[in-house]
Amino acid sequence: MMSEDLRIKKTKLAIRTTFLELLAKKPLKKITVSEIIQTAQINRGTFYAHYLDKYDLLEKIEVEVGAEFSEALQNINSTSLQDNWEQGDSFSHMLPILDYVEQNKSLFKLMAENKLGNSWFDKIVSQYFQKLFPSNQPDDVWLKYKQDVLKASIIATANRWILGGCSEDKEDLAAWMTETEQLILFEHS
Repeated sequence: MMSEDLRIKKTKLAIRTTFLELLAKKPLKKITVSEIIQTAQINRGTFYAHYLDKYDLLEKIEVEVGAEFSEALQNINSTSLQDNWEQGDSFSHMLPILDYVEQNKSLFKLMAENKLGNSWFDKIVSQYFQKLFPSNQPDDVWLKYKQDVLKASIIATANRWILGGCSEDKEDLAAWMTETEQLILFEHS
């Protein structure tokens, strides 16, 4: 049973990697399932055992990425954020985001180059903010605006960092992102 699970994981990873490589070269509408299976060196039945078509594959990749990202942020919550800020470690909550972006460069590069939509990343960042700032005050309209600005900032920063080859130091970037976050969240009410 365990080897079967490993085989399925390897197959799905091969399909995902192949699909992302093809997306880097051409638009989704020009990619065929035949091309995916030929490049991934799998048979047609194997592909269709996991996915309905290339659109289902894309949707499932987005769901997987969301789950992976949620797992990476598992230990972050509003209490840990406040503790970090009070201890002078104000940016460790941003590092898991940047780690995940860096580990999935090919996926994020497609997003940054507008070859892949960013609605899935928007959802992920929204989940991040729900963990960090659970709304005890549902009438706090400004908090929602602040979160929207921060979401846009995180997405734009991730895009720029990826397109720049991740050349800036992760810790420096995380510190800068946190300073921006604090200015937006706490300087104006």
